[in-house]
Amino acid sequence: FYAAAWWAGLKFLQQPREGRVSAWLYLAFALAGVGALAKSPLYSVLWVAGFFSFLLITGEWELFRQRRLYGAWLLGVVLGAAWYLTALALDRERFWTDYFLRETWLKKSGNQSTGASLWLALAYFAFPFTLILLPSLRGLFQFRRRPEPLLFVLSAAWAPALFFSLYPYRVTTYLYLLLPVLVVVVDWGSVTVGRGVLFRWLLRISGVGVGLLSLALAAILFRAEMISLVIALAFCVSGSVVALLGWRERLRGFALASLAVVFVYHAAVAELAREDLAGLRSALSQWSGGSLAMLDENHDIWHEVGMLSSSIRQPVKRLHTRESGVDFLRQGGVLILSDAQIQSWGDLGAFDQISWQRWSTRTHFPYRDLILKGKRGIEDFDSRVKRTFVILKSK
Repeated sequence: FYAAAWWAGLKFLQQPREGRVSAWLYLAFALAGVGALAKSPLYSVLWVAGFFSFLLITGEWELFRQRRLYGAWLLGVVLGAAWYLTALALDRERFWTDYFLRETWLKKSGNQSTGASLWLALAYFAFPFTLILLPSLRGLFQFRRRPEPLLFVLSAAWAPALFFSLYPYRVTTYLYLLLPVLVVVVDWGSVTVGRGVLFRWLLRISGVGVGLLSLALAAILFRAEMISLVIALAFCVSGSVVALLGWRERLRGFALASLAVVFVYHAAVAELAREDLAGLRSALSQWSGGSLAMLDENHDIWHEVGMLSSSIRQPVKRLHTRESGVDFLRQGGVLILSDAQIQSWGDLGAFDQISWQRWSTRTHFPYRDLILKGKRGIEDFDSRVKRTFVILKSK
């Protein structure tokens, strides 16, 4: 939505000033507004700040005297606020306590990242464009005859870069918002400034790197029986195409093929997610009719509760004390405890229980053992890469 809003806004500005079609401007702000529903209103605010700064530095001051700019802005605000106003009207207390206070305002207490780790994450998150971005950036700042691309890059990047650098979250990939800007820099630099020897070899190295990484993911995940043969072959094909197009310096094909690798990666994640939820789905099918809850004694900012609710198409409540968990079970509910909570809970003999193993991010993944032995050759594989949850229900 961030990139699409910029596209529509630039389409509007590209037209002669006397004959500009206002629909493009309204579309730009509408896309930014709807984008607030995809993540949060913060990203819409960052886009508006960047777009307004672009209007100022490119001499579009006259537009600030026109009603259509503020009409488009108002449209974006209405669209962006629609869901939040609806939620506020339906359940004002939960909206205020659960969403605004815990998920928004109190989120500042959970930051564990630094500005350096944030920008380093962007460097590897932008791969395979990271290496070839360097000569393109150099050319962008040296090429003085046509500053428009530089003005766009600065306008689109300054607000996210400044906000997340000053206020880094514990998740370090928030600067992914700048990826479309980086791709524009690479494409513009390769076409306008030219492809020197350094650019060509960095492009080839990047393509080969993506190809080798895709082959490695296919081999390891398939040997671990985590993905199907179709997904493994898709990794191999898409990665090989990236390597071939990078070696032949077909930059735009290289970019599209890299996007295909990303889609294959998400397909692999979807397969892992299906296996991850299999134990929970099985338990719920046996104990149908009861409401579901997870114990959250630390009042964590836990977006997983919402994502889990969406994945299983059933609301998951969040309880904060052991006593509320016991009462919930006595009322016929189904309660999930993590491995750490199982140990502190005590005797679970009074409840029916089903073990649920989930993928863990806490332990080192046994890549080397998988390559040498495969999943069946590692007897303790599940205990090394999974966490054991328990699903409880009153007898």
